[in-house]
Amino acid sequence: MKTLFRYLIFIIPALAYGPTARANQQCVYEAFNKAVVEVLYYPDQTDTDDTAIYGTGFVISPDGWILTARHVLEREDGSGTTGTAKVRIGDLDANPIPAAIMKRDDFDFALLKVDKEDLPYVRIREEYRPKIGLNVLGISYIKDSGRSLVAESPITKLNIISPRSSVWQETRMQVERSASGGPVFGPDGLVVGMLSSAEFPSSTSALSTRTWFTTIRLAHESLFTAGAESTTDPACETQQETTTKARFSNAPAPGFTYIGTKDPSGTKWLDQVYRLPQEPDAAPSVGSTVVAKGYVWIRDEIIAPGGSKDNASIKGLASPGDFFHVTDVTNLANGQVWAKVAPLDVLGKLTGAPQVKLPEQ
Repeated sequence: MKTLFRYLIFIIPALAYGPTARANQQCVYEAFNKAVVEVLYYPDQTDTDDTAIYGTGFVISPDGWILTARHVLEREDGSGTTGTAKVRIGDLDANPIPAAIMKRDDFDFALLKVDKEDLPYVRIREEYRPKIGLNVLGISYIKDSGRSLVAESPITKLNIISPRSSVWQETRMQVERSASGGPVFGPDGLVVGMLSSAEFPSSTSALSTRTWFTTIRLAHESLFTAGAESTTDPACETQQETTTKARFSNAPAPGFTYIGTKDPSGTKWLDQVYRLPQEPDAAPSVGSTVVAKGYVWIRDEIIAPGGSKDNASIKGLASPGDFFHVTDVTNLANGQVWAKVAPLDVLGKLTGAPQVKLPEQ
């Protein structure tokens, strides 16, 4: 059986925030546990328990779309990606059914599809932005045990970069093995992330001491493919506690942003912090949609070669998974590509501008 969560990590310092809303854990579990499924992956295309890799997934649309972790659908060394998948919908006595692997993305999400209708599904808050002190909880599907509540815990560190270019948020949630791919909920009962990695004291430890999750906004392309809806209407009531405000805003904003650097021939990216959803290696053009691969400042003007950052004030911050509409592109003599951008919301709409439809998958 696959060992859950095996990545090295690098820590980025973050600001501290006070405690926030506490979740009604019973409400969250009772409302959404039936939307959590067991994922079984067979890298050798043989449907036997001895070869299966076990993980968790959750239904994001009632017509059979399921989100899980990409690394559940491969061996620990990254091989075995041509295998087959099944999901167990319901309790342990339910037979697993075939699931088509529709998409594996850059942020360790994978999208599955089963031939089922009217399935229980989670509600998603795609615009969620993590802060230290915010409480989260999860639900996992444990091999031979079934669904399990992952008790509430505050976020303790932000923006941990994984080797797969994803971004994790650290918590003290305690998970069991095979929890990878399970949903992470905010206190209001809306899904804000996916269980991605954990640290176990030893190979025989039943529970992790630290757990990391990936924010659901990084699964934007899969959510769009599945037609999953995003909402901010709470699914469960919360108990409010005192909070402290962030010392700066980390929201995206219109302005100028660095896209990447091309080699002298102009045909290859040497550095790239945004990409086109459909053509990752292509250069942006006016009217195109780009998605941020990392955290990038948005400024009020371009920083020319030899120029000072002090002369280009920061207007906002692009976070991994943020989508932007490109209104102008500038190619500098040093190979840098800059663009004038405006943020898109989760519906592909520009604030105060006509709707821009995101590309079909």
